[in-house]
Amino acid sequence: MKSLLASKISFKEYFADILFDLVNIKENRNISTSVIINQIFFTGLEAVTIVSVVSLLLGAVIIQQGYMVLDTLGQRTLIYNILVSAIIRDFGPFIVSFIILARSGTAISTELGNMMINKEIDALKAFGISPISYIVNPRVVGVVISIVVLMIYFSIFGIFGGYLASTMFNALPFSDFFNNFIGTLRLIDIVLMITKSALSGFAIAVICSYHGLSVKVASTEVPQRNIMAVAHSVYAIFAVHLLGVLAHVWVMGLI
Repeated sequence: MKSLLASKISFKEYFADILFDLVNIKENRNISTSVIINQIFFTGLEAVTIVSVVSLLLGAVIIQQGYMVLDTLGQRTLIYNILVSAIIRDFGPFIVSFIILARSGTAISTELGNMMINKEIDALKAFGISPISYIVNPRVVGVVISIVVLMIYFSIFGIFGGYLASTMFNALPFSDFFNNFIGTLRLIDIVLMITKSALSGFAIAVICSYHGLSVKVASTEVPQRNIMAVAHSVYAIFAVHLLGVLAHVWVMGLI
């Protein structure tokens, strides 16, 4: 396996190395469980508060604005379709991806960039430890797990926020509101939610770690690489969600 330190490796080669290590993760003794746990703690647990607040407010705003418009058209039941689209299938994964990028993506790029400058990566290589196996892949796994779990939290609090707002317009018991919501929700919505979240998290971790490990000797390269990591991750997030929209249209056309 080539190293970013030995020579300039292309992103394709770097991506292939990551996939190879992930496929053989059970046989790879360099994979650090502690790094995975720490990444899940930082990416997932510490982001629960902001994700919950954003989701709660988003669900409330959707219901409030939706009822005001749909009530005049006599189509109140469509509010559940809007809630599914915004919270579960489309906006939810999109918003959570950007929260993860802002918090964890930039942190990964900065951390690995500083490790490169401090020669910590050289020290790992001197002991025969693969930086991709020991440093990168645990972070990739941690981010993917965290973003999927955070999306579940986002969905729960979004639904609850929608219910709180709906009580101002229609005093439904929570069981009726929840049953109406579940009746609107489809399997494809859940599949797309999980898939888009996981792919976005994977792209963020891979891209940000690549730019972090691309730092050479100067500390001024760290913020420069951070900017590039964010920009490229944004492109990847947009691409993932665009493909998700196209997949939803295609599946709905088959049903």
